[in-house]
Amino acid sequence: EKVIFPLMEKIGMLWLTNRLFASQEHLISNIIRQKLIKAIDEIPTETKKAVKGLLFLPEGEFHELGLLYAHYLFKTKKIAAISLGANLPIYDLTLITDSVEPFFVFTHITAMGTQFDANDFLKELRVCVPKPTIVISGNVVSQIERAPENTVVIRSIQQFVEFISTL
Repeated sequence: EKVIFPLMEKIGMLWLTNRLFASQEHLISNIIRQKLIKAIDEIPTETKKAVKGLLFLPEGEFHELGLLYAHYLFKTKKIAAISLGANLPIYDLTLITDSVEPFFVFTHITAMGTQFDANDFLKELRVCVPKPTIVISGNVVSQIERAPENTVVIRSIQQFVEFISTL
């Protein structure tokens, strides 16, 4: 939180101002990604606990560092969660949600392009996944005017930590 978040913000700004090549951003992101995956894997998995959460990135979203960091935090708090990774069609999320019956579904959306509307996405997600709490974070939350019922909008790392403490 003190090193990687500021680094990623700086990289984002450098990329947006054309002072950093995409390959440089990818290199740094992949190093961080590898470290997160290793850290997640090294945390002992609790057995015989119901899955409380499903983590995913919607179709078209490939920036998975936020999702990996969330998975790491859930696992350190012994919260059973399955990460479905990036670029997941909502229909596939519906299928697995029906069989696993999680308490929440979590997504962290960083960059979806100018056509993406977070409010429409949440409405569609609520229709496809009616029961679990929807938890959303990332850059797109600034678009959210009014979240559907049973939806948690995370606007900061502090709010995320508070959400985890309620589970």
